[in-house]
Amino acid sequence: MPEKSLIPVAIPPLRLRCLLRVMWLVERLFRRVHLPGLLKPASFVTETGNVTEDAALMGRLAAEHWDLLLVNIVADVIIGLAPVLPDFMDAGTTLICSGILDTRLQDVKAALEKAGLTVTEQAQMEEWRCLCAKK
Repeated sequence: MPEKSLIPVAIPPLRLRCLLRVMWLVERLFRRVHLPGLLKPASFVTETGNVTEDAALMGRLAAEHWDLLLVNIVADVIIGLAPVLPDFMDAGTTLICSGILDTRLQDVKAALEKAGLTVTEQAQMEEWRCLCAKK
């Protein structure tokens, strides 16, 4: 089984333009965040589902801590996920939240901080914002 290094927590169907924005933001953040060997071929897994409602999925995913969590979805969903995100993290995990409109940035920051996370990076492209956080 490949080494588990990356798990997108929530990624809805995206239009190409939106996906390109996310890729651009993530690439910019990867330049700043030291994640050695993170994206080796066949070194990551993905899962989909609602960890706030599916206890089996939550238990399966929280059984391990992850190197990187990527949450690309609207602010209200990130805010709803914030309380459970630390369950997937250890001190070395980087959380990247994108898909945040500039008008909701402070709400997302507050939710992440309330969950015990520290925002370490911020990127922007037009009206979109992206945050990195650590435990």
